[in-house]
Amino acid sequence: MNKAIVSENRLLDSSNIDDNLQALKRITTLMSSGVDVSCFFPFVVKKIVSDCLEVKRLVYLYILRYAEKEAELILMSVNTFQKDIKHTDPFIRANALRALTGIRLKLLAPIMLTAVQGSARDFFPYVRKITAHALLKIYALDATLKDSLIEILIQLLHDRSLIVLGGSLLAFQNICPERHDLLHAHYRTIVRRSVDFDEWSQLIALQLLTQYGRVQFANPNRDGKSFDNSSSEGSVATLKALDPDHKWNMHLIIKVLIITIIINRLLLECMHNLFYSRNGAVVLEVCKLYYYLAPYSEFSQIGRAMCRFVASRKEISYSFLLNIETMSKRHPEIFTPHLQSFLVYTSDPLQIKLTKISILLNLLNDSNVSILFNELKMYSTNENPKLCEAGVQGLVYCVSLFPKYYKLCLKSLFRLITSKKEYLIEKGTVALRNLLQTSPKVDMRIVRYLSRKYLKGSIKTTEAQLSVLWLVGEFAYNENWALQVLQTAVKNYKNLDDEVKLQVLNFVSKLHVANVESSAEYLEYIFFLAKNDQNTDIRERTCFLSSLLVGSLISAAEVHKVLLSRKSVCFPKVPSSTNRDLVLGTLSHLLKRKVCGYRELPKFSPTAGGSSLREKVTESAESQYGKIWVERESIDSLVMTPQHVD
Repeated sequence: MNKAIVSENRLLDSSNIDDNLQALKRITTLMSSGVDVSCFFPFVVKKIVSDCLEVKRLVYLYILRYAEKEAELILMSVNTFQKDIKHTDPFIRANALRALTGIRLKLLAPIMLTAVQGSARDFFPYVRKITAHALLKIYALDATLKDSLIEILIQLLHDRSLIVLGGSLLAFQNICPERHDLLHAHYRTIVRRSVDFDEWSQLIALQLLTQYGRVQFANPNRDGKSFDNSSSEGSVATLKALDPDHKWNMHLIIKVLIITIIINRLLLECMHNLFYSRNGAVVLEVCKLYYYLAPYSEFSQIGRAMCRFVASRKEISYSFLLNIETMSKRHPEIFTPHLQSFLVYTSDPLQIKLTKISILLNLLNDSNVSILFNELKMYSTNENPKLCEAGVQGLVYCVSLFPKYYKLCLKSLFRLITSKKEYLIEKGTVALRNLLQTSPKVDMRIVRYLSRKYLKGSIKTTEAQLSVLWLVGEFAYNENWALQVLQTAVKNYKNLDDEVKLQVLNFVSKLHVANVESSAEYLEYIFFLAKNDQNTDIRERTCFLSSLLVGSLISAAEVHKVLLSRKSVCFPKVPSSTNRDLVLGTLSHLLKRKVCGYRELPKFSPTAGGSSLREKVTESAESQYGKIWVERESIDSLVMTPQHVD
């Protein structure tokens, strides 16, 4: 390696341009392969003054890679960068600006600001695009220059070039996302030309339009009803619901309704083609825009677009499934026609399988319950404990919504508890507990069967033991064999987990209150052991129960009511892997927690903004920024049909 360094340095020091190019190409190849070539930095930087354009481009390519790492050494080339910003070659100008703004030294921020002020009026679009990106770097370096940067940004927002406009929107999103007033004049241009942006600029445009629409437009689904012009009866009913007394503000409501319909038509129809993008991120973002801004009648398009990516690569599929899970909780009708897309395959990773099951439970209704019940039965016998648990919970959830499947669910769960696999016995026992808890009439044969397995030592896991002890203490404390279950629990008390010990305390207390013979001896023994337990919760529970049973704070009838009364039914909920309060399509939503940079979605505006806010740039703006910046299209040419005029 040392010989190679000496060889490259010799070629870089040569006055022969061919030698310089040969060395720079080798260094660039190594750099592209991931090799650290920062040791050549002093020798490469010296070649920045070369008159050869190809040498300059390779040098700038190298400098852009190591500008932040070698900020001190690169200072000697600042004057060259400033000179090259006025070079005749546009790519040299762009690279010089990138290199200058890539130096992470705050003292250079004013110099960078002066450079971008000149580059913002460059005649080459690529240079103006780099200028827009440079605004981000300067703002990150010195936030006090925000006002000056916004002035340059306003100028770039008037640009006709799509690559410049895309970069300007990115700068806007990071520098001043709250300044929606800067977007009013460009709203129609952004909406109409979003289809022509590159894919990553489309993402930025969609995100900005979603934020803009929430702040500037009225809710198209106010009071849960769709403000859609496809149904006049629905609109009239909505108006009556909004103003049942027909007061003077009915005219205002009608105006808000009409404006909302027209604005939504313009935005939604222009974004519709993006549903067919090859980029999953773009499709997810446009689905997010429809979900947050469109009337309910438009939601069916979301389902078709998102289900297209469910069968994609597992990373993309998982991201889409998490968003589908959140959407399907509130609007299952979007994805109900696409039920087949969410059936679990053996090749699916575990997290995708669990998310699909959660989605299937969200889509559960009268028409598909028989299909999903059979699917869940199959999942409940899976070899993976987590998938088995999800399937079992799904069966119980089905029964809570459709009681006619109670007996079928019992048969399925009995197959689990008769298995020889411990995890199947555990999941089946816990599910039986939940099922019996929600049942108005308890079948004691089930409790007796589980107790018999407990006495034989077949139930070994903590969750299963908890469930059996709870069932016997809740429903069978008067049975003759309840004391045998207590004896078995007391015999193994010292070896039990803390959760099971707490349940044993409850169990023995219930038997004592029910006046079961010989229970007092067991109560005294258990309380003696529990008072000296290392676990704080067990000691505190013992003190509470002893004061309740032995003390005279409340009457015996009240104690009986506290311990032996039928507990309220807790209906099972759909297992979820997302937080639906987080904004869809964000990293926070994917990670299920708020991360740095997360931005809440604004609430809808009470009234729609006037169309005058979104008029095209006037002649005064043209004279201020020059004809090159202003897209002089008539308003009529921006609208697809007369009813789309905003």
